[in-house]
Amino acid sequence: MNRNNILEFLEIYKNLDELCRQILSSDRGVSEYIDEMDFDNQRGRLVAGWERDYKQLKRMRWIRNRLVHEVDAFDKNLVNVDDIEWLHTFYNRIMECTDPFSLLPQSDKINRKTDKQLNCQNSYVSTNRESLIRNWELLFRIILAVITIVGIILLGIVMI
Repeated sequence: MNRNNILEFLEIYKNLDELCRQILSSDRGVSEYIDEMDFDNQRGRLVAGWERDYKQLKRMRWIRNRLVHEVDAFDKNLVNVDDIEWLHTFYNRIMECTDPFSLLPQSDKINRKTDKQLNCQNSYVSTNRESLIRNWELLFRIILAVITIVGIILLGIVMI
């Protein structure tokens, strides 16, 4: 086994993981991307290659985990040149907005038969952030309501 291939694989994986952390605003990187693919699997079927990319990402994570957690993993034939090339390609696809999540909104638009083009900035990542903001706003309103109710109850107790 060529240790240079292993080191190159790990370096590219780290770069992909960091990119996923940034675009998904998560500290879980590739794992978060995979989890989001699980969550959006129904709509993802509309994107050509979705299932293939999903399985390949899981395989890359599995290889990475074995390399960094298992004793003597460097001595096993876990990494090949095709794996390294796939990681490079997938990283570039994210950068070029041709990864599964960037294509998902485009696929939805095609299915609605509109010609309006979505760019990468308005893709899944932006939608995910908007959803997160809405969830925090809802949580804040709930906490405010609970505080108000507790205050009213305490005021009623004091008045007695």
